[in-house]
Amino acid sequence: MAEILAWFRDRLSNRPDSEHGQALVRIVLILLILGYVLLPSSRRGLDPDTYWDVLAIVLSGLVLSCGIFAWLLAGPAAPTCAGWGACSPTTGSWPPA
Repeated sequence: MAEILAWFRDRLSNRPDSEHGQALVRIVLILLILGYVLLPSSRRGLDPDTYWDVLAIVLSGLVLSCGIFAWLLAGPAAPTCAGWGACSPTTGSWPPA
């Protein structure tokens, strides 16, 4: 287990941003929401169709959040652009020089 944690730490330690931390916080928060949704008291006030819709929304958020974290693990380098189309063609950064 320590080897796996060391691999994660090594893989993400060179990132200049905190996107991986944000992704982990997102996963933890969605897991908390999922725990709440799975409580019997949460189900009691909803009809079954609505409950399954809520469960599907929370689970899709969890899957997407895990996908974001996996994407960050696959390519741990930080992006050189500020956003979609926000890169300068000459310097690779924003704002243009």
